[in-house]
Amino acid sequence: MAIRNTKAFFQKFPITNYNGKNCIDLMKRVKLSSDVKKFLSVFYTHEMKNDENIDELAHNYYDDVEYDWLIYLANDIFDPYYGAPLSTQDFDRFIKKKYGTLRQAHRKIKHYKNNYESDDTILSSEGYHALSPTYNVGEQEDPDSVGNPKKYWEPVFNTTGVMGYARAKENLIYNTNKIMSLDFTEASSVSFTIGDIIERGEVASGEIVFANTTVCNVKNVIGDFSSETDYTITNDAGITATVNAASVSTDRQVIPAVEVVYYKAISYYDYEFELNENKKKIFLVDKANSKTLSNQLTDLLR
Repeated sequence: MAIRNTKAFFQKFPITNYNGKNCIDLMKRVKLSSDVKKFLSVFYTHEMKNDENIDELAHNYYDDVEYDWLIYLANDIFDPYYGAPLSTQDFDRFIKKKYGTLRQAHRKIKHYKNNYESDDTILSSEGYHALSPTYNVGEQEDPDSVGNPKKYWEPVFNTTGVMGYARAKENLIYNTNKIMSLDFTEASSVSFTIGDIIERGEVASGEIVFANTTVCNVKNVIGDFSSETDYTITNDAGITATVNAASVSTDRQVIPAVEVVYYKAISYYDYEFELNENKKKIFLVDKANSKTLSNQLTDLLR
């Protein structure tokens, strides 16, 4: 991981005596008022390029790498390592350290998010009105199982009225799409572990939420676990079990089947990647005000 320059920033902190030794007083804190950031003459936004770090940005904009502290301060970045955007290489290291492997981070699903951002479809009025609420099979008595695709659309107007329907811009999130139960044909000697990803060949996969030697429950189901014949499931460690095909059931259809098309599975990799990308959108203090703020910071810390 790249080493961030912090020398100039800490030179502004006062010296205090601790146990007979002179030390930098790191307990001092200052921040820029959120109201100040509204003045466009003082701040402007900058989109950091891939693999551009704060040191480079300070050098390129302020002509002084030691002004990196001003970027940290303007963006409320307290951790110069993980609070700032990570380079591609550092990001991959971070993912491997947190999730074990890149593959694991890609396979594990964090949640399901409304996918309106990638859908520019315009439905005709006829197409919109053809959409209708639907109950999940076998759960007609449960009002929570109703799927209503109309709620994912909103009218688009022109001078004569409604010209069609576009996707409603709502950030709806579900923790999982469904929870299924798989009974085994016979007790296994070793059970799966909560959090394991189990697979039915290339047909289906899911994450274990409960398991013993005779049954397992899975969430974040991809593919189809239903079958007319018994089949084998396995995890990354090579533990296997034979599933009784007649016993496979959906305990809960969290996202109604008719609404599944309106959601995208967000992996932990996707989630962390988006967080890192958002950190690239930062405030920069106009260079004409940088020296004034530097002097004010020194006065406040002293």
